[in-house]
Amino acid sequence: MLPGGGRTRRQARERSHSVPLSVAGRPDRRIHRHGHVPNLQVFFRRRGAEVAATRNPRDYAPGDLVTWMLPGNLPHIGIVTGRRTPDGERPMIVHNIGNGPELEDMLWRFPITTHFRYRGQ
Repeated sequence: MLPGGGRTRRQARERSHSVPLSVAGRPDRRIHRHGHVPNLQVFFRRRGAEVAATRNPRDYAPGDLVTWMLPGNLPHIGIVTGRRTPDGERPMIVHNIGNGPELEDMLWRFPITTHFRYRGQ
């Protein structure tokens, strides 16, 4: 049996997308890939790491974590870097949306759901 509950990768993938994001108000441990984001949100919230998600690029520091909701209700997470966009206006984001790690100008490409600043408490 593969993660996600299928006997084949395809069955596991299809099943993982049909599992609710939470069960009884807590993140569901059976979810993988995009499903890790809700678990991470709970982890960081419990540690008091949530900060305001704003439209001010100065509010985002290197090492901050940002989560988005992608089309299809897929949660996504990225890390704010110290590198700036070519125009110098925004921090670049490192994330993996399926093509391996990428450095992109995507801070406001999708609706931000949470912003965390965690310093290892």
